[in-house]
Amino acid sequence: MRDIRALLIVVALAGTAHAQSTLTLSGDQLVEGRETILSVVDASGNPVAGIQIDALYRENAHPSIRHTQNVGKTEPDGTRTWVPDQAGVVVLRWTLPGAQEPAGTLEVAVRHDGIPGAGIAVAVIAGFLLLGGSLRFLLQMLSSDE
Repeated sequence: MRDIRALLIVVALAGTAHAQSTLTLSGDQLVEGRETILSVVDASGNPVAGIQIDALYRENAHPSIRHTQNVGKTEPDGTRTWVPDQAGVVVLRWTLPGAQEPAGTLEVAVRHDGIPGAGIAVAVIAGFLLLGGSLRFLLQMLSSDE
């Protein structure tokens, strides 16, 4: 009977340690299409294997989810490689084995790899419109003085 109580206490303590898990990222910036390492550790700092990680991509700053990427489960060393497939705001969600609710979430920003062409095109067009309008206004002012 004493052995069963000891076993139940050990199982209960192990469950609470995993329930308080933390997800960390390697590197200082996440970039679209570039590999990063996700690490999950318990409250004691020990790696946790078998944790399911999902990436929820949001539509700009809107809270609705655009799509979900199944990152996979952590390895025995508590790590998982992830390659973000889109830039923007991403919510990383990790779930303990057998659990229905996530153990935690982490909101991160993923940058574009390089300079987005559409952004440059919009800036150039806006510059031409502003410069053209200013020149037209200036020419009208100069011609009306005569």
